[in-house]
Amino acid sequence: MNIIIDKKICPVTQLDIIESPRWKNLKISDNYLVSFRKIGNHIVDVHTYGRIVDFDAERYQHFLDKFLEDQSIEFPYVEMRNYEDLTGILPTKVNIRIQKDYFIENKEKHIGFIAYNANRGMDLILKSGKRQYSQYNVDVGTEADYKSAVLRAVSILKNYSPYKKFIKKKKYHKISSHDIEEIAISCGEFLWEDNDMFDFGKLNIDAEHPLYPIVENFAIIREELIHLENESFNKSKALESEKLQTEKIVESLQSGIIIVDPRKDQVVDVNPAACAMLGGRKEEIIGKPFSRFLAEEEDYNEAYNSRDSYLLSLQEVSVPVLRSSVKVRLNNKQYLLENFVDISEAKEHEEKLKKSLAHTKQLNNLTFNREKRIIEMKKEVNALLIEAGKEPKYKSVIKLDKDRGVDE
Repeated sequence: MNIIIDKKICPVTQLDIIESPRWKNLKISDNYLVSFRKIGNHIVDVHTYGRIVDFDAERYQHFLDKFLEDQSIEFPYVEMRNYEDLTGILPTKVNIRIQKDYFIENKEKHIGFIAYNANRGMDLILKSGKRQYSQYNVDVGTEADYKSAVLRAVSILKNYSPYKKFIKKKKYHKISSHDIEEIAISCGEFLWEDNDMFDFGKLNIDAEHPLYPIVENFAIIREELIHLENESFNKSKALESEKLQTEKIVESLQSGIIIVDPRKDQVVDVNPAACAMLGGRKEEIIGKPFSRFLAEEEDYNEAYNSRDSYLLSLQEVSVPVLRSSVKVRLNNKQYLLENFVDISEAKEHEEKLKKSLAHTKQLNNLTFNREKRIIEMKKEVNALLIEAGKEPKYKSVIKLDKDRGVDE
C-alpha cells in the first residue's frame, strides 16, 4: 500500500479520506483524466476531467481495479463519480455497454454507482440503468452534490445484503387513451419544437407508470441525437474553417495554382497569380480545357517535379514558366494540382547573359589572334637580325620559346 500523502476527515460522514499523488490525474485518453481517492474502507470517490465522449471504459476499469488492490478497498464497495469537470452530454454507446458488463461481472463486490454533479442526460441514462441493474443487487443513480452522494453511498452499504432480493411491488395503472395522446404530443413537441429535454412536470405520469420508461428512454435517445448534432456541427465548422484557411493560403501564393480534373481535361479552380499569368478572370478560366493553356501537346496526367515549360494565355501569348504537378484528392476525387512560377524575367536575363558571353568570347578571340600575330612578327624580326649577324631584339619571345621547350 502507498504511503499516505494526504489524510483528512469527510465533513459529512466523519470517515477518513485518503489521497495519494500516484492516483491523481491519470490519463484515460488524450482528453480525459481521472483522480481516485478512498473514503473510509468501502467507498471510492472518482473525479473526472475532460470530454465525456473520450471516456475509455476498458482503460478506466483497469485503473479502478489497480486502485482497489493498491488501496486495500474492502468489498463490497460503492463507487462515486464526480462529473463536475466534464464537457458534453453522454459517453459513447460502446462505453456504456462496457460499463454495464463490468457492473454485472462484479455485482458481488461493486454494489453501488452514484454520479454527482452530473448533467440531465447522465441523470436520465442512470435512471434507466437503475431498472437494468436492480435484478443484480446493484444500486445505480445520481445525486445533486458530494454531500448527497456520500450519504447515499453509506446508506447502500448499510442496507446491503448478499441475500437481498429486489422485489418490485406491482402497481397497477390504468393506461388511458388520454395518457397515450399526452405522451405522443410531448414526443412530437420534442422532435418539432425547440426543446432540449422533456418537461416531465407537464406529464401526469410518475416514475412507476408503465409508460414512464418509454418517455424516459425517448429522452435519452433525443439527448444522444443532440450530442451527435453538436459533434457534427463542430466538425463541420472546423472543416469549414480549415477550408477557408487553405483557400486564403492558396489565394495569397505568388506562384500560379491551377487544379485540374485530368479525366475531363478541365480547369476546376485557379488562384489570382495563375489568373494574372493567363490574362483573364477566374470565371473566364474555370471550366475550360487545361490543354488549351499548354503551348505543347503533352500527357499531363502524371505528377512530376519542376521543369521548364510554356503556358498560353487567353491572348495567345507564350509565357515561360517553371512547372510542377502533384496528385491531390479532394472530396474523394482525384485531381492534379499544377504549380507555375513565371520565369519571363529570368529568361530575359538568360538571353542577355548569352549575348554578353558571345560578345566577350568574340573579343577574347580577337585579342588572342592579335597577340599571336604580334608574337609571330617579333619572331620574324629576331630571325632577320640573327641572319644579319646581330643580336635578337625581342628577348621575351626567345624566353617564351624556351619555357615552351622550343629549340632556337
